Amino acid sequence: MTSISVSKAHCFIGSSCANPPVAVRFFFQELAMYSWTVVVVVISALAPLTKQRDPGSECGYDEVVLPRPRKDSFCRPELTSDVHLLELRKCVCKPGYVRNAWGRCIPDKHCMRCKKWPNADYHTCEIACPLTCGEPVPTVCKMACDVGCACPPGYVRGSGKKI
Repeated sequence: MTSISVSKAHCFIGSSCANPPVAVRFFFQELAMYSWTVVVVVISALAPLTKQRDPGSECGYDEVVLPRPRKDSFCRPELTSDVHLLELRKCVCKPGYVRNAWGRCIPDKHCMRCKKWPNADYHTCEIACPLTCGEPVPTVCKMACDVGCACPPGYVRGSGKKI
């Protein structure tokens, strides 16, 4: 059984931070954030390897194959990019599952846990050191994933507020 952390701060769109993190303020101006880039690249490269597949199927264990592609159901469509929302899929989440903002199928019950926070969605592999408004970019971060409510892509945590 997984537990959801309740001590995480609200998520905000990166540009709405009163004092955005260094990564948000200088991302396009300076490319000196190699450590953060390496963390993101490594996690992005490893993400496809974690997707479990049903033997003999092109879909994951939490998906079903359809004869014709269609759009899938999402936990928090308002926080999900149009790329995921509008994608026509032959593999959709199986009954009792919905997609999260990262495009992964999650159980409905996990989706409901995060709806009490306006800008959070359930994630099975949240980066252990997320960006936070007004805080420096973490230079040392454990490479493990945290499971629970997280800021979706394009959002950063607000400092000092609890979700």
